Amino acid sequence: MKPFSSVVVTGTMAYDEIMDFPGKFIDHFHPERLHQINISFAVSNLEKQLGGTATNISYNLSLANAYLENRVSVIPLSAVGKDGRQLLDFFKKNGVKINGIYIDKTQYTATGKVITDQNDNQIWGYYYGASKSAAKIDIKKHSNNRSLWIISANHPDAFLHFQKEAIRNNNTYR
Repeated sequence: MKPFSSVVVTGTMAYDEIMDFPGKFIDHFHPERLHQINISFAVSNLEKQLGGTATNISYNLSLANAYLENRVSVIPLSAVGKDGRQLLDFFKKNGVKINGIYIDKTQYTATGKVITDQNDNQIWGYYYGASKSAAKIDIKKHSNNRSLWIISANHPDAFLHFQKEAIRNNNTYR
């Protein structure tokens, strides 16, 4: 069996904002008022990180590449928004190809925001943003019959697009 020449990774590219709430949510949610939630929390800590399934998988594969006898190209197929420069620069710095990344100039990059309280309860908000635009990417332009495809969590339209492409090309790429 021939080794893979590339690993094509589909999924989200996102920014993660992680906040710590120094109290307990339960002290602020009243059972008799759950039908009228209007609440604000002052947080004690904020971290901003690069995230998303395609980001994490592609980066970790690029790290593993250093230990492989036959290195492979890592090719993320995803989308960033008009604020995606930091992700593109991160990939360039870490030897990950960026030619399969679609840049949506109208949307912002997908973003996840979480607040965690002292009991490790979490409130999440997730914005898909530009990740829907990944459905515009032609996977065949970035892979060949020696490519391994990883289809990971993404905007539903993009996920289904890549899944259909994988099924359609099953006989072509083995």
